[in-house]
Amino acid sequence: MNNCTIDLWQCQKRNSAILAIRREDSLFTSYLQLRHAFSLGSRIINQYADLYILTIQLKACMNHHESFTMRASTAWHLITSAKTITLLAHHKPDPDALGACSALSLLLESLGKHTEIIYPGIGTDSLPYTITNLRENTHTFIPDLLISCDTPVVSRLYFPDVFKDIPLIVIDHHQGNTLKGLVQFVDTSITSSCELVYSLITAWQCPLSPEIANRLLFGILCDTLNFRVSGTTATTLRHAADLIDHGANIHQLSQNMILHTNPEVLKLWGTLLSTVCYNTKKTALWVICSNQQLTERNLTQDALNGFIAMLSQTMTTDIIILFYESNETSKASLRSKKTDVNAIAKQFGGGGHIHASGVTSTLPLAELAEKVTALLS
Repeated sequence: MNNCTIDLWQCQKRNSAILAIRREDSLFTSYLQLRHAFSLGSRIINQYADLYILTIQLKACMNHHESFTMRASTAWHLITSAKTITLLAHHKPDPDALGACSALSLLLESLGKHTEIIYPGIGTDSLPYTITNLRENTHTFIPDLLISCDTPVVSRLYFPDVFKDIPLIVIDHHQGNTLKGLVQFVDTSITSSCELVYSLITAWQCPLSPEIANRLLFGILCDTLNFRVSGTTATTLRHAADLIDHGANIHQLSQNMILHTNPEVLKLWGTLLSTVCYNTKKTALWVICSNQQLTERNLTQDALNGFIAMLSQTMTTDIIILFYESNETSKASLRSKKTDVNAIAKQFGGGGHIHASGVTSTLPLAELAEKVTALLS
């Protein structure tokens, strides 16, 4: 291809993109045209790409307060226009994040889309199902569209520079979400991102297979602790019932929530329970678990799964905190019945929900515990 041919081709693609920008129903199509034009490295094309990105950002701002139905319609247009879609989950993803991502992935694959699910870091929570397109710290293609699930900040996502200008749909239920999606579904009043994905699939009038229903219900069960957290509503139960009607096996999924089979875990928990500390008003209790306590029993951090939930369900104490070590960082998991523990976590760079939040810190474990618990006196 000679230079004249390239210039003519570039002008044709530029004009096509500009016309598409002018047609509101073809915004995403114009984006894909521009992305393919980038491969020639044309400065003209890149200038119009910048104009296009600004256009869709302005459209997103105008539509920020649109109804759920209208935003769902916009998201569906983006999905149907894309050929390749990447779903993003947070570091060490839990059943809610993976359930939301994998349920959407199954739906999108049934529509002929090519998908993969990516998270940063190493390891995930245990699941009663296998995700064949799950990736750790890597991507295998540059997608037309990104969908993030259950994550409020970009620092907890796998988000390389090549993803920066790709349209993003945000699905989340955490406090303080700062992600800038072209379409946003952030609802802090619901218990899980899986519940939000259920609402989207229903709005799109897509079929719910038993496999999709199982993944969504397992995420809901885990985030609500079997419908025991304070945010559980009648709507949550109705959504769960509908998922059961579509083939989700609640009995089997509840059995899958039994976390441990190693007797050493019970011994560890017994040791930790014997070291429980209280504040002077008895309104808060906390436990500290060091790496040494795990390694001397040949256990990993997974041995702590369910420990803070057990304390929350058996004690009437308002605030319950588990301090522990993970690799070279110190962490705190905070739960409450009344107090806004998200406000406490924010003071140490953490966050989450009003009644369930977390902190990751470079402070030594004992120092982090001292600083956090000082706020509880």
